[in-house]
Amino acid sequence: MNPTELFGMPVATWALIVSILSFGIALVALGWQVVKHFLDGGRVRVYLNAAAWEPEHMLATNRSGRQLLNAESPGKGVTHGRALELAQLVVENPGKIPVTVYSPGLPITGHQKKNYTLVPRLFATERSFGPDQAVTDTVVRLEPYARVTFLLDYWSVIPDVLKEAPKNRVFLRGHVGVAGRTKRPQKSSRRLQWRVEQGDYTAIAGSPDFTPFAVIWRELYVRLPEREDDHSQRHSHAGPRSHEAWRRTSWTRRCRGSTLAPNAMKCRTP
Repeated sequence: MNPTELFGMPVATWALIVSILSFGIALVALGWQVVKHFLDGGRVRVYLNAAAWEPEHMLATNRSGRQLLNAESPGKGVTHGRALELAQLVVENPGKIPVTVYSPGLPITGHQKKNYTLVPRLFATERSFGPDQAVTDTVVRLEPYARVTFLLDYWSVIPDVLKEAPKNRVFLRGHVGVAGRTKRPQKSSRRLQWRVEQGDYTAIAGSPDFTPFAVIWRELYVRLPEREDDHSQRHSHAGPRSHEAWRRTSWTRRCRGSTLAPNAMKCRTP
């Protein structure tokens, strides 16, 4: 047996093969470490869903990401004045380190302004809504594997946006900034972006008719004062105890307004 050969091949050739395999394994390990660093680092996933919110009672969402709501349920609640049609912006942290997100909003393409973004009015829900509890904070810290939800009143601003759209249509996505990561906001899927054209007024299938009561009630509800605004404007001098008392009083008034106003408006005078 030739001492310079192994299984019929020169030892030098085997050494080269082993070296190439070792180099390849090292590259794979290095690549995996880089990928793992980004996967575990500060990053978020953003989703935009169509939603119908019946204040203090129910929140129904289309989790497919499409701008579409069923005409029967929850669409009937919207057209009959029990629910508000909103956009649900969901932000999740799939990484292993906390991240801070800020400035939730809707970037719009098809507008005459470049990089146009708007932030419609945000609505908050109580804790009883569980993982779909919505907040109005514009800066939120997300722990690993946590999520936060925002409810945006986008239909209140879309008509004015469409007036400045050259082609009478715009495309909407959800986005949020991530502190310390990049200046570019993280956006929802481009494939699932919403297309809104001139004349559109709802995401409910079939272009349903809204009752006059539903239109009036919606305009009334979105103008009800929020507890934080009332406190800051009228009771900025109040102490901690009165602050909490005012929060509860204002919230109670809003809850009563969302219940008493529809009942009162449904009454008929002889």
